[in-house]
Amino acid sequence: MSFGTVYKPPVINATPLASKTSRWPGIKDVRAPFLTDDSKSFGYWFNYFWEEARQVDTLSEGDKARLCDAFYAVLTKSGVGFTPVTLALVSNDKKLQILTTLLVIGFKRVALDGMLPAPGSSVQVDRAVDGCKVFLNHMQYLEKGNTNIISLGVRADGRTYDQLVLQNGLGARARSGGQTIYTDYGLDQPWHPFSLQIYANSLFLRKGINKDNCLHTVVSVSLEFAEILPYPLLSDGSLFRWANTPLTNWTAADETEALAHRFKVRAVRTQPGGAIDHLESEIRVFVLRTDNTRAFSTKNWQKKVGVTNPFPEAAVNSIPVENILAEIEVTRKHFFDNGDLTFYDFEFKKITLRPSEEVQALQFGAQFPVQLKLKLNMLEKTARSTWLTAKSRYDRIKSQSNAPTGAAGLVECPRCHKRVKKVLLNMDCSKH
Repeated sequence: MSFGTVYKPPVINATPLASKTSRWPGIKDVRAPFLTDDSKSFGYWFNYFWEEARQVDTLSEGDKARLCDAFYAVLTKSGVGFTPVTLALVSNDKKLQILTTLLVIGFKRVALDGMLPAPGSSVQVDRAVDGCKVFLNHMQYLEKGNTNIISLGVRADGRTYDQLVLQNGLGARARSGGQTIYTDYGLDQPWHPFSLQIYANSLFLRKGINKDNCLHTVVSVSLEFAEILPYPLLSDGSLFRWANTPLTNWTAADETEALAHRFKVRAVRTQPGGAIDHLESEIRVFVLRTDNTRAFSTKNWQKKVGVTNPFPEAAVNSIPVENILAEIEVTRKHFFDNGDLTFYDFEFKKITLRPSEEVQALQFGAQFPVQLKLKLNMLEKTARSTWLTAKSRYDRIKSQSNAPTGAAGLVECPRCHKRVKKVLLNMDCSKH
């Protein structure tokens, strides 16, 4: 008589936690173990998730053990480095488990919708809120005698408005199903965490050394106009290779190459054939309606986790093209200061209301375009005030470099910044 299959208990990995975490020192400093830049590959995504997870400053012993398990499941020691195993022999379920482990340890999840963990659960998840509660830069406008209010955010971008129209606005890659970019980043693969609805419908913030928004699941929008102007940073060596090169060391080839860069960086001289005085670059700043979005304050989260100088931005689910209110073409100015390129001034080249003043008047009321222009003018004035100190420093350094030969023996006082003789440095500034 048969009584069916005899129950066999699952095999449990009984390796002591201490034995697992003893492997951590040997891998915690490993960067990009998969030598690939193929955005649709498992290795690309392992590198991206791993880089954040390994640098989280609050890792528990359990976290380290799980990271070791994930790492050694697809990498083996080879001399002084590590070699990937044959990934074709690793099941999609196993790959999904590995990447999900890295994701939940290295990133903070903010839900856009769906169920949240029960109160008291060890898993803490925030939910995005209406944008009007995050973006506090408001604009009032009249429509048929009624006063309405919308919230405003800003974003610097290398794309034009026409390009954003073709892309249906600003969206996150993880929620771009049906578009080429979705498959280009392997987001349709069964081993990818973002192929699961619970993760695709979330905003993620990086918990590692960056402590900012994940560029695959978030549209980053600044809370303040003035603070967005330096971005993208010319002082970031990963974006601009001359970030730490003094202008006096630039060659003609450097100038030609920089001009062809996506930031269109050009060298400006005070006189033909003279030394390079500063650099100018071009960006576009988009003024956005944000009260009808879902958002999470990255700035407040950064404060909570101890970031010294939190950046005023938010993580947003998406910005539909109809939420783009204005496109501003901005010329930015940078000088070389303290070892890198420093933003110090800007000019508005062109302001265009989007999609047009006529459409805005029909949608919001006849006075809306007028009031929006006044708001943009106020934002520009506020930005100039914000960057006045940087502009003053540029002017001071420039005047010092142009000082007559007779002033060559003078030095700058660290307190009042006047050029004085060395013997006067220890005297009261009022006597300089």
